[in-house]
Amino acid sequence: MSNDGNVLELFITRHGETARNVAFRAGISRKNFTVKENEDPPLTENGLLQARLLGERLQAGVLSTVFSSPLTRALQTADEAAKRQSPPLPIEIIPGLAETGINPEFMPDGIETIRKRFPRAIVYKGSTENDVTGIPVGEHDAEYHLLRAKKVIEYFRSRFTQGEKILAVAHGGFNTYLITAALCFDAPLHFGFCQHNTGLTKIKYYPEGHCRVAFINDTSHLYSAEGQIAYNE
Repeated sequence: MSNDGNVLELFITRHGETARNVAFRAGISRKNFTVKENEDPPLTENGLLQARLLGERLQAGVLSTVFSSPLTRALQTADEAAKRQSPPLPIEIIPGLAETGINPEFMPDGIETIRKRFPRAIVYKGSTENDVTGIPVGEHDAEYHLLRAKKVIEYFRSRFTQGEKILAVAHGGFNTYLITAALCFDAPLHFGFCQHNTGLTKIKYYPEGHCRVAFINDTSHLYSAEGQIAYNE
């Protein structure tokens, strides 16, 4: 049990920067962007730096488990955190952590292909599937995404009850639903949560069932590389 009596500390983060993120911030529309929607973009050089800084920040504590979406950008970010734990942790992949609005034509990599790039990647414990290709694709409403987020949170809360600290690496769009579910809201909210690349959210759960928010979208680990972020985010 942790010092303040909580039964679980959940860290949620968005993956590091991709070229698509850079293009969208520059105002380039999806239609004009050179990376097709059915591709799986990796992190940029800056995104890798962001992921490394996040991993170094989390290295200050002891994580029990690292979870990730099966998409490359999330796996690269999760790997930077998992490999810096002592000993290095597996990356448990949850297909339900994938981004919203994925092109139906997208064909995700299976676990054996993923393991060639991330040898510690595994299908999450307790999964009824032996692969990670069953990600949600296509356009769905907010209730759909909140329901899958609730299923992820229910899994975390049922599996971890002894004060464990866990990290979930997902995506900017889906994380709004994941945080909403983590805070126990029953319906989609009429607002979102800012999600900078590798911005970190921490929520604590207690035996009585209630939770407390420690911080949302904290980017302090990026200040050394992106000094202006403290004012511009």
